[in-house]
Amino acid sequence: MSAEAERRKEVPDETRAVAKTTLHRLLSRRDIPLRARGACGDAEQMG
Repeated sequence: MSAEAERRKEVPDETRAVAKTTLHRLLSRRDIPLRARGACGDAEQMG
């Protein structure tokens, strides 16, 4: 590897810890559709 090799831009890590009890409570709710239960908001992006 040459000394002039460029480094990839490092993406900031935005991971957040969530308590197991909170996850269990969110994922076990029946009044929320399964797709809407995602903790990271992916369901909103899926459309």
